Amino acid sequence: INTQPIHFDKGTSGTTMHNAVSGADVKDYTLVAKAGQTMRVSMKRGAHHPYFNVINPANETVFNGAMRDGDFEQRLATSGKYTVRVYQMGGARDEGKTSPYELTFKIIH
Repeated sequence: INTQPIHFDKGTSGTTMHNAVSGADVKDYTLVAKAGQTMRVSMKRGAHHPYFNVINPANETVFNGAMRDGDFEQRLATSGKYTVRVYQMGGARDEGKTSPYELTFKIIH
């Protein structure tokens, strides 16, 4: 698993990452947030449709993109490090296809 910490530029409350995932590779993005803040994660995807999950500091999946399409937006119950995991399923994963994506992170105070 390739892990990349997410940092916002000074004075901003969000950022966008451009990347791609291939085959069975998994890309993790970590983001530290506080209880009471609202986290929003959205994805623009290519043809092979990668997915993302959001995992809370207790290592519980609070959003499963393969089960629920769309964006993640939630008022956070716990402070700590959240992980956004990008992955592929089915034929895209099994055939080693590469899927570009754009992942946008936003924290609302």
